[in-house]
Order: sequence, then structure tokens, then C-alpha cells
Amino acid sequence: MPVTFERHLPDCLQPCSERTPSKSRHCQSWRPPALGWGCCSWKPGSGPGRRFVPGLEPGSTKFLGGSGESKQSAYRVGFVGAGGIAPEHADALGMLECAEIVSVCDLQEQRAQAFSKKFNIPHAYSSVQEMLAHEQLDVVHMLTQPQHHLNPAFACLRAGVNVYIEKPLSRSTSDCRLLADEALKYGRLAGVNHHLTHSRLIDEIVQATRNRRLGRINHVSVAFCAGAGKLPTREVNHFMFSTPSAILFEYCPHSFSLIRRFLGRAIEVTALASDSKRLSNGNKYYCSWEIAAIAERGTAQLYFSAGQGNDEISISVYGQDASAHADIKRGTLIFHENSPYPITAHLRDSLNNAKRLQKQGISRFLNDYMVKLKLRPARLTNSFYPALANYYSAPRAGNSFSEDALAGHDVVAYCELAAANMKIVD
Repeated sequence: MPVTFERHLPDCLQPCSERTPSKSRHCQSWRPPALGWGCCSWKPGSGPGRRFVPGLEPGSTKFLGGSGESKQSAYRVGFVGAGGIAPEHADALGMLECAEIVSVCDLQEQRAQAFSKKFNIPHAYSSVQEMLAHEQLDVVHMLTQPQHHLNPAFACLRAGVNVYIEKPLSRSTSDCRLLADEALKYGRLAGVNHHLTHSRLIDEIVQATRNRRLGRINHVSVAFCAGAGKLPTREVNHFMFSTPSAILFEYCPHSFSLIRRFLGRAIEVTALASDSKRLSNGNKYYCSWEIAAIAERGTAQLYFSAGQGNDEISISVYGQDASAHADIKRGTLIFHENSPYPITAHLRDSLNNAKRLQKQGISRFLNDYMVKLKLRPARLTNSFYPALANYYSAPRAGNSFSEDALAGHDVVAYCELAAANMKIVD
């Protein structure tokens, strides 16, 4: 006889208007109420200063990527920082018809000039102030190291320009609060590049949870491995090597943004660091990390490694009625569900997931192959594209952007707690 199971919808995935207030003990004294629950209420034309794009209001007939989009109505974008992650942002923005990079600035003017030439950007500058004085910008991407985010972001927000900031939002929650308050004060949108939260697989898990397929979420487990070629050990002055725990702020925002997506803000976080290595300047860093967290709506575990092994990004979400397992690196997702047919449950589960994996594997191969042959658009395989598309389309559609300054603050809080409760096992 079939057995029935009660399905629970976790509060963290309810629409913003239906969620209950937070009871987190971490930073609970600060939460700008005007922004709502983790959402930015900014809309074009709101707040002081000029409009985001003149004449483009929510509900406009010109949508992201539509055939009616023209460069005359595109968002005018500037870059602060021309090294590191900047080429990835430029490539992804080039796939958006609603955005155009018109300027770049870098303290090393020669690097700004070389970047502008490579990506056909009209103007290059050596300071943020100079760029803001000469350009009419709608959005500025902050692509410097996080300790240099705050002052340029303040300058842009006070000039009426929205900002999109590379993760982490900053090196401390106190700086994140200042930035969020400044964005609220000037009515601008401060977004953070937590691009994994916008991936197709994460959207599928979120939708499955909203459809009550997983039930109440109990635990989230993430594995994030940056392989041997991904750790820039020659850049000994990079902020991630300044202290043993600084590497958490460089790599772990990816994973913590996923944990926050399903479980909310951090309450307690502890970290074990092992497998030490030394740089050429004598500084020590740790390659292997085991991190455990208690969040508002469940528990979480993160395995993070840097500079060793294969590249891996995976997440498992364990619910009351089912679990979801996504391999973000390879683009596959499977579910293990409770079944009313106990005798054949495992067989049904295996067959269903085998079919699903085969279909996903073929689809991923065809996408990669067709994109290389330029028979399909490159945005299909670009990991930054979904996040940028959501950021730039939200204002025109009158929607909020989930990964705003409040989300950035919460992710940095996870990093801070892990660093504060770090134990080294050498």
C-alpha cells in the first residue's frame, strides 16, 4: 500500500513578503528595514541623482536581449580595475545587448590602456574621480581586490551611479554595512558577483524546494576545490596570502553564498585548516579546509581546497523528503526521493537518475561543442552571464536583485566567523 509523506516548504525559499523575521544572533542589530528581506528596493529613477537610464522605466518594451534593444538605450558601464577578473566580466558583458562598456580605470594607466584596446573600450583613465568627472555612467564594476572596494564604491554611489562588486563585497562586515547604508541613502543598487547562486542547477533545486519536492531543508554540503593551476602563488602580495585565514575571503564566498541561499545567515561557524605550504616570501597558507556551520534554518558543511587536486564545485541539499545533488562543474543534477514503493524504490531511483544523467551529459557536450563551433551563443556556457543578466534586467522589469549588499554582508559574516573560529592542524 502506498505510503504518503508530508512535504514542508522551507521559510528561506518563500517569497520575500511571506518570510518571517530573522532570529540570527550574528549582526542581528543591523538590518536596514527599508530594503526588505535580503532584497534591494531600488528602481530606475528612485533616490537622489539622475535616472539610471533616461526614459527606461519598469515595464518598458525594451527587454534584455530583445530584438528591439539598441546601444543608444544600453546601460553605460565603467570598470574600476583592469587586471585579474576584469576580462571575465568584459566577456560576459559583451554577451548582453543592454550594456556597453564605455570606460575603464586603473591605477596603472598602461594596464587600463591595454585593456581598453583589447576590448574596444573608448576611454581609459587612471583614477575613479577622473572617470566619473568625464563619463555619464549608469553602472560601475568594482574589480579590484576587496580591501580597495569601499572608497571607489562610495564615490560612484554618491555620483548617482550603481555598482556591481566582485566578491567578496569587502574584507569586513562593518565595511559591508557602510556600503549597504550608502547604497540605500543614495537610492542606488549595489550588487555582488555571487555568480554561482544564479546557475541553472541552483535554480532547479530552488524550484524543486518551492514545489515541496525536497520538504524542509535540514543540511547543505558543499565541496569547492580550486585545482593546482588556480592558486596564484607567484602573487605573494595578493590579499589572500596576507594572513592564514585571508584565503577564506577569496574563495569561500562562492560556497557561502550557496549555503546562505538555502539556509540563511550564519549563527556559528568553525574551521579546521591543514596541509600548510610556504610562499617564496616565507608566508604560510593552508590548502585543505573543513568548515562546519549552523545557520538560521539548518546546518552546513564545506570542504574547500586550494592549489591541489581537480577542479570541483558540487552541492548536496538534504531535505525532509528528498535530497538534491548538483555537480556544478559538470552540469548534472540528480534527486534521491522517498518512495511509497519500498521494494522497488532503489531501482526506480537509480533508473530515473541514470536517464537524467545521460540526458544532461549529452546536452552539456552538445552545448560546449556547438558554442566552440559558434553555432550556439557563448552565453550558454559562460558562468558569469546569468548573474549579470539578472542584475541588468532587474531594474527594467521592476524586480529586486537577490545578491545585493545585504547578501554580500551575510556572506562576509560567514567568512569572518570561520576566520575567528579557525583551528590549525599542521
